[in-house]
Amino acid sequence: MPSHHKTRPSGAHPMIKQLPPRSTLTWATLALLSACSATPVVPSSLLQARSALSAAQAQPEVVRLASDELQRAGEAVRQADQAQLRDAGADTVGHLAYLANQRVTLAVDSASSRSGQAAVRNAAADRDREQLGRRTAEADAAGAALGQAQQTQAAQQARISEMDSQLRALKAQPTDRGMVVTLGDMRFATNQSTLSADGEYSLSQLADFMKRFPQRRVLIEGHADSQGSSELNQRLSERRAQTVNNALLSLGVAADRLSATAVGETHPVATNATAEGRRMNRRVEVIFVPEDVTTNPPAPRS
Repeated sequence: MPSHHKTRPSGAHPMIKQLPPRSTLTWATLALLSACSATPVVPSSLLQARSALSAAQAQPEVVRLASDELQRAGEAVRQADQAQLRDAGADTVGHLAYLANQRVTLAVDSASSRSGQAAVRNAAADRDREQLGRRTAEADAAGAALGQAQQTQAAQQARISEMDSQLRALKAQPTDRGMVVTLGDMRFATNQSTLSADGEYSLSQLADFMKRFPQRRVLIEGHADSQGSSELNQRLSERRAQTVNNALLSLGVAADRLSATAVGETHPVATNATAEGRRMNRRVEVIFVPEDVTTNPPAPRS
């Protein structure tokens, strides 16, 4: 009958596993320890360079303003890493790590400097724009003022031209006391101080002119011929001046713009030896005077 028991190897105990040979275990352990001892230690300077580069790359201002310097710093860190992997030696790796740190610092400092310069330029540009804005506003204001002044001057010139034209229509004559209006139909009969219908129409034209130019003041002078006594002629010329003054008041001319006076027979414009001359002397003159001039009656003729 065949046996069911397997044949054991000679010298082997059934409860003990076979171990590898002592020499094999010893070499494997030595190889593992040798590999661990061959991994180089990373210098702190290289770790610092890596950290500084990462921090710089995380700053948008450095990336924007110092991209070239940052790229060279990254290349310097890579060179230090490669030297570390090649086990180029602590001195070499430390030197390259130092250079990499300097490159990173240069990139950060360059960005900061350029940012400051940009801020200065922007501030200068802002000042220039502000000054330009002020000068532009001043120039615009000056131009507007000039335009307004020119318009005012043109309006004044047009008004003066209109005034001159109307004064010519009233037959005003220039004198050393101002423009004098002596209307031909504003004459009076002998010993009379009343106005004719034609005289009232002439005064209406004169009142219209004065209302058109309210800054003008007038002196109203009554005159007489030499017929009769001087006292009579003085009173007669006063009544004639007052007649014209009252007529202008009734036509809407303000009283503070009117001044009436009488000179009697002392200032003739023609000879009193003829009837025609005496008719010319029986008159009322209206003198337009400047605002800064005091009105005085004319000096008597010798």
